[in-house]
Amino acid sequence: MKPRTPIAPFALLIFFSSSITYCFAGNVTYDSRSLIINGRRELIISAAIHYPRSVPGMWPGLVQKAKEGGVNTIESYVFWNGHELSPGKQARMYMILRIGPFVAAEYNYGGIPVWLHYIPGTVFRNDTEPFKVENEYGYYESFYGEGGKRYALWAAKMAVAQNIGVPWIMCQQFDTPDPVINTCNSFYCDQFTPHSPSMPKIWTENWPGWFKTFGGRDPHRPSEDIAFSVARFFQKGGSVHNYYMYHGGTNFGRTAGGPFITTSYDYEAPIDEYGEADVYADSSGACAAFLANMDDKNDKTVVFRNVSYHLPAWSVRAQSSTVEMVPENLQPSEASPDNGSKGLKWEVFKEIAGIWGEADFVKSGFVDHINTTKDTTDYLWYTTSIIVNENEEFLKNGSRPVLLIESKGHALHAFANQELQGSASGNGTHPPFKYKNPISLKAGKNEIALLSMTVGLQAVVKQPPGDEPIGLDMLKMGKGLAWLNGEEIGRYWPRKSRKSSPHDECVQECDYRGKFNPDKCITGCGEPSQRWYHIPRSWFKPSENILVIFEEKGGDPTKITFSIRKISGKFAFVGEDYFANMLKLLHLFCNMSFNGNCLGKFPCSSLSAKHAY
Repeated sequence: MKPRTPIAPFALLIFFSSSITYCFAGNVTYDSRSLIINGRRELIISAAIHYPRSVPGMWPGLVQKAKEGGVNTIESYVFWNGHELSPGKQARMYMILRIGPFVAAEYNYGGIPVWLHYIPGTVFRNDTEPFKVENEYGYYESFYGEGGKRYALWAAKMAVAQNIGVPWIMCQQFDTPDPVINTCNSFYCDQFTPHSPSMPKIWTENWPGWFKTFGGRDPHRPSEDIAFSVARFFQKGGSVHNYYMYHGGTNFGRTAGGPFITTSYDYEAPIDEYGEADVYADSSGACAAFLANMDDKNDKTVVFRNVSYHLPAWSVRAQSSTVEMVPENLQPSEASPDNGSKGLKWEVFKEIAGIWGEADFVKSGFVDHINTTKDTTDYLWYTTSIIVNENEEFLKNGSRPVLLIESKGHALHAFANQELQGSASGNGTHPPFKYKNPISLKAGKNEIALLSMTVGLQAVVKQPPGDEPIGLDMLKMGKGLAWLNGEEIGRYWPRKSRKSSPHDECVQECDYRGKFNPDKCITGCGEPSQRWYHIPRSWFKPSENILVIFEEKGGDPTKITFSIRKISGKFAFVGEDYFANMLKLLHLFCNMSFNGNCLGKFPCSSLSAKHAY
């Protein structure tokens, strides 16, 4: 295939007009203090929202909620293997466009279509003619030697030569040539300095949470630590800041990349996987209330709206919200042929273990999964046969031979003569695994098959009432994939979390003080890594919704339910310095003004607490 035109490996700033039909780029320059857009200094507070991890019907709401949250910029990769239109066209905001097309982002194949791998002469992330794209390359550059350095320099010069009128940035790249700006990705970037004193200090990825893996526990970053890191960054001269993620979303279908990444990509972002924001407001829509005890030694009791609240010394209580997944039994569609029955009926399609009919190919030895399937499926059967002599000693003494398989990942099920012998899998920390189990063999020919006994389930279901987000509760199922009306909900695996070492423990209360890492504040020990799977309401039809479950291990489909995501208000305790810092930061950098006792344009309610913001 003829080499394609190289694509720039960086990010650029675009300004969207209020029109829904076009956008234009502003005149963007910079100095050591900030970006300068159309002659005006701009402080950029950005929200990462990946458009393929939600659906088009959610995009306007996500962008609007981000804007109401105080950000003025949307950041997204371009996912070459997705190719959807990007959000943000009606909100009149800036955009940081990370055009990749290698995006990493825990996305399948890093966003690169698998066919690129098979173009002759292609070596990913290296100085080869067909491959001239990149993202977060600095760490990997040394592995490619001089070719890696040539590659990064060529890409930078090519991008600058386009003369598009906006700056180019490279994150995690420490040898960028002028005028390309190197930027920081980390939990903390206050100590980061760009390689040239003429460049602004840019934080392209501040991680408010972390991704999850099947079988892993829940990483949790305290909001106090996020606020501290942002305040320190601006205190130390930062001018562009991006929350990665502001809305994480869902890895629909088979788009989750990296070992064992869950279908949920919630990331503990301010706007959750279902598109709901963590807002501070009561049911009437009145101003949020922050109840503060400024005494640094003594606890206080404060009366607010005729209710008494206990406030520890030097603390704030803020009106927050709780989220509950309310189960809703699957109901037959009115148009279903079974709608007269009392409960939902599943059609079951059982698959025979191994290969039946004609094999696609026969080869001595194992083959690589991706190279064989071209990444079109999670499943590949390996089969062979063994002839056992009737005089074998193990047949006489009742012992069993041992099947040993060493795999580089990620999971397998082993069958002998159509009977499941056992299963094995790695995990997100260590994908390779070893399967070693006795198997049952007989005299004569024995069929050995590696993969799984898969079962297909199908039902015609009714859409739950209301307009709240919907999750599919798969707690009582094993492992597989799910679809609704042909749309891929994604992989499900309610695998319970396990300890990585005997010393690993979940925390009851996280101490936010001190530097954060993904293992610092772990929760969810012994719980399923993911129980609910997001189904956008736009995927439902008025009737005859076909729900298909492709189950590998077996489970109880009668326990599958829809869950409605309900949000209710309550008061939550946070450290005083968190809200103090955040309010000051918003006031100083986000052009938000105090109106009476409340923030922004929200109306005020009468507050009986002495120290209410």
